[in-house]
Amino acid sequence: MRGTEKTQIPFLKKCVAAFRSLPRMQRYVLAFVAADILFLVWYLIYTAAFLEGEAHVPHFLLGAVFFQDHSDVFMDFFNVNVFVEDMNPYFVAGDPGGGSSYPPLVLLLAKVFRLIGGPAESALALRETPRGILSIVLYFTVLTICGALCLLKFAKKKGLPLPLAAALGLCVLLTAPMVYLIERANYLLFALLFVLVFFLYEKDESAFKRELSYLSLAAAVGFKLYPAVFALLLLKEKRFFAFLRVALYSVALTVLPFCFFEGGFGNIAYFLENLKKFSEGPYVFEYEGAPCTNAFSYGLSAAMFVRVLFCLFGGFSYLALPAYAHAAATAFAVITGAALIAGIFLAKDRFSAVFLAAAATFLLPDPSYCYTASVLIVPLFFLFSEGEGGKFQIAAFVLLLF
Repeated sequence: MRGTEKTQIPFLKKCVAAFRSLPRMQRYVLAFVAADILFLVWYLIYTAAFLEGEAHVPHFLLGAVFFQDHSDVFMDFFNVNVFVEDMNPYFVAGDPGGGSSYPPLVLLLAKVFRLIGGPAESALALRETPRGILSIVLYFTVLTICGALCLLKFAKKKGLPLPLAAALGLCVLLTAPMVYLIERANYLLFALLFVLVFFLYEKDESAFKRELSYLSLAAAVGFKLYPAVFALLLLKEKRFFAFLRVALYSVALTVLPFCFFEGGFGNIAYFLENLKKFSEGPYVFEYEGAPCTNAFSYGLSAAMFVRVLFCLFGGFSYLALPAYAHAAATAFAVITGAALIAGIFLAKDRFSAVFLAAAATFLLPDPSYCYTASVLIVPLFFLFSEGEGGKFQIAAFVLLLF
C-alpha cells in the first residue's frame, strides 16, 4: 500500500509539473475541458441516481434537457419559420404588441428555411414533415460547418494544437447555454457566429477581412440588437472610422429588411411595440387554479435582481409588484448599464473590456438568461488567448465556468 502511494505522488507531481510547463492558453483550455467533463459526469450521475422514478424523471433520457414538454424541442426554429408564412409577422389585428419581436433580418433567413420546409398546417406539423426535417438538418449543418471553420481559424491564429481545439469545441457545445440554444434551435446561434467572426478578423492585416468583420458584427446586431455593445470596443480603441462603418452597417441591416415584409417600414412601429411587450411582460400561466409565472427561473438581469428583492423582503407576489418596484428595477438596470459601459472604457486590458461588454448583454436584456449567457463564450475565448493570468482573469474564469 505504501509503495502504491509513493508511486502515485511522483506521478501526480509530474502531471502538475507538465501542466504548469504548458503555455498559459493551453492551461486554461485544459482546465476548461476538464471542468466541463466533470460537470457533465456529475449531471449524468446525479440525474440517473437521484431523480429516477421521480415526477421529473431525467429529461435527457426522454429527449430534452431543459423542457419537460418534449413537443417544444426545436420550436424556436419552427415557430419563427411559421411567422413568415404570409410575410406579415409584425401586425396582429386586435392584439397590440402580439406580433413578432424578431428583427427583420432574422425573419428573412427564416423565410429561406420556411421555403425549404414547405407547407404545413402548424409549426408542430412542420417539424414532422420530411421537408421540415430537412430544413432543420440544413440549419444545423450550416451552423456546424461555420462553427468548425471559426474554431480552426482560432486554433491556427493562436497556435492551439488541433486535438485540444477539437476538445474545446466539443466542450463548448456541451455548456448549458449552447445545449439550450441547440435544443431550442434558436437563431441566436447565427448571431453568436457573426460575433465570433468579428473578433477573428477585426484586426486582420487584410482590409477585406476587416470589413467582413464589421459587416459580421452589424449582422449580429441585425439578428439580436444587443451585440451592438461590442462596437464600443472600437470607440475605446479610438477606431472611430471603423465604429462609424459598423454603426451604418447595423442601421442598414436592421432597418432596410423591413421593406421585404407586408407594410414595409411601417412595421418598425409594430416591431418596437412587440419588443416592448415581450421584454416587459412575463409569461403567465395557470397552475392549480392560480396564476403563475416562470420569470424567476429565466430572468437573471439587473432589473430582475431588484424585483426578486422586493418579492423576498417586501412580501409581494411577482405578478402584483407595485409600479415603484418596477421603476426601481429599471433605475438599477440603467445604473448597471452605465457602470458597465464606463468600465469598458476604463478597463486597462482588452480581456476586461470584452468581459464587461459581454456582461452587459447578460445583465441588461431580460429574456431567458440561457440565451444571453451564450455570448459569454466570447470573453472565454479571449481569456484563452489574451488574458494575462492575473487574479481578475482567474476569478473571471471561475465565473465563466459556472
